[in-house]
Amino acid sequence: MLKFIFIAATSLFLDYGLLFILKDLISIEIALFLSFFISSIYNFLMNYFFTFKSTKNIFNSTLKYYTLVFINSIITVFLTIILLKIFDLFIAKTIVVSLLFISNYIISKKTIF
Repeated sequence: MLKFIFIAATSLFLDYGLLFILKDLISIEIALFLSFFISSIYNFLMNYFFTFKSTKNIFNSTLKYYTLVFINSIITVFLTIILLKIFDLFIAKTIVVSLLFISNYIISKKTIF
C-alpha cells in the first residue's frame, strides 16, 4: 500500500502541475480531463511495473485500467465542477481525488494488476 500511496502522490503532483498550467490556456473542463489523463499514464506504468510488479498481460491490464480512468475522469470532472460552487479549484479536486483513492486501490489490486 505504501508504494501505491507514493505513486498516487506523485501522480497527483503531476496532475495538479498540469492543471495549474492548463487552467489559463483552455476551458476548466478540458484542463481537468487532460491533467488527469496524462497523469494516469504515469500512474499506470508505475503501478504496473513498480507497485504491483504485475505479471498479467499488459494489454488486458491497460484496457481495465483505462476503463477505470474513464469512469474516474467523468466522476472527477462532474464532482469537481459541483464542488467549485463551494471550494477553490484545488481544494475541490483534492476532495474528489481523496474520495476515489480507496476504491481505486481495491479495484487496482483485485482486477487490474
